[in-house]
Amino acid sequence: MTIWAIVITGLVAIFTSINWRRGLLAVLLIGVLQDVFRKLTYGAPSYYVLWSTVVFGFMVLAAFAQRSLPPVSILFLRDPKVKLMLLAFLGLVILQSVNSTLRFSNPALAVLGGLFYVGPLVAMLVAAGFVDSRQRIRQFLTVYLWIFIPTCLTVFLSPSYADVAPIFRDVGTFIGQELFIYDVGTKLSSHPGILRVGELAAWHAATCIFFLSVLIFRSPNISTRVWMALLMVLMIGVIILTGRRKMLAAITIFFAIQWALLIWYRFGIRKMGVMLLALLVALAGVFLLYEPSEQSSYYLQRSQTVYESVGDRLELTWNLVDAAIQGSEFVGLGAGAASQGARFFGVSPKALGAAESGLGKIVVELSLFGFLLIVVLASRAALCVIRSLEKVRKLDSRLLVYQISFIAFLASNLAAFAIASQLFSDLFVLIILGTVAGFVVRTHNMAVDK
Repeated sequence: MTIWAIVITGLVAIFTSINWRRGLLAVLLIGVLQDVFRKLTYGAPSYYVLWSTVVFGFMVLAAFAQRSLPPVSILFLRDPKVKLMLLAFLGLVILQSVNSTLRFSNPALAVLGGLFYVGPLVAMLVAAGFVDSRQRIRQFLTVYLWIFIPTCLTVFLSPSYADVAPIFRDVGTFIGQELFIYDVGTKLSSHPGILRVGELAAWHAATCIFFLSVLIFRSPNISTRVWMALLMVLMIGVIILTGRRKMLAAITIFFAIQWALLIWYRFGIRKMGVMLLALLVALAGVFLLYEPSEQSSYYLQRSQTVYESVGDRLELTWNLVDAAIQGSEFVGLGAGAASQGARFFGVSPKALGAAESGLGKIVVELSLFGFLLIVVLASRAALCVIRSLEKVRKLDSRLLVYQISFIAFLASNLAAFAIASQLFSDLFVLIILGTVAGFVVRTHNMAVDK
């Protein structure tokens, strides 16, 4: 399989060197292939998870060589305070990268830490250059959905075919580390489909719902909207079968923010009513036709407890942050110190346990000061973007839907990261998040320049 991976990478490299913007779309396909190839290769080698990152890196070089990237100053959102805090953040990441290198005598940790903190910024810059028109945003969303809706639907095949077709198994079954969920009085598998693990499948299914909710406003007729709503319901079914219920809470946060902002900025209430009607029709159809088996009923029971467990999860997150403050030795253990595999380099189990929460991870690596700096930076950037929404509405009402939906997307992912960081160590996930953030930056600057 490695030979095929090299051949595909070469073809994508040629493809990207001709038109780097198509390279960004090719990265989406590689994001699926890297999991498939890992499962089909003896020993399930972990280096495949870097495949999309390598292709993305080549695409960045191609864009830079073609002088198509915007200036770094576009990330400052035309705000001097954002500029100052962003530069301070980058300086802190450099210092903490040196810290982890000296502390653990391993520069690999610093590289992983740097990719986690700086990688999304690079993706933001690339995405800002990718958008030379509003149609580019729609193109990205459409290609993502064409790739990941069929991919996520393979989760429904995992319960029946995982034993006869290894490609539908959790990658942990190949290396003796399969994930099981002990809940509702029994042991449940986290079904992944052809993706690496169930948690990743749940994230992509939720992202499909987010992106479908954007495009459904542009659909020309009610029948198309019903079909898109049906796909959204199927993606909820995918999330339930993965057993990763926190993405259901993320969906709730997304729609609460998206609809609240759309109503506030007086975006077509009639269109929103049609969207709701389509979703209700799809839900009704699924419930009328679906007959749960005994096994699937366990997953439904688990998903129904998601909101009941929010209080306990928030309390646990607070306790993890408190433990992270102690485990960070108040100055931080350095960038990458809480990444996967850090335990092999002498990082204390207490510190790694505290880093299970995303907030704890930041405190462990960058210190409490670094955490507060990120909070202030994110708050200031969010304020700048929200203040520009009225200008975006006057510029183009369709851009307003994109901008508001992307804000809701990032906010829901921030909430998911706050309570559980493991998923967000996946570099491909960070590329997607950075890309969407780049769309927000680009749209903000378009509005401010008008």
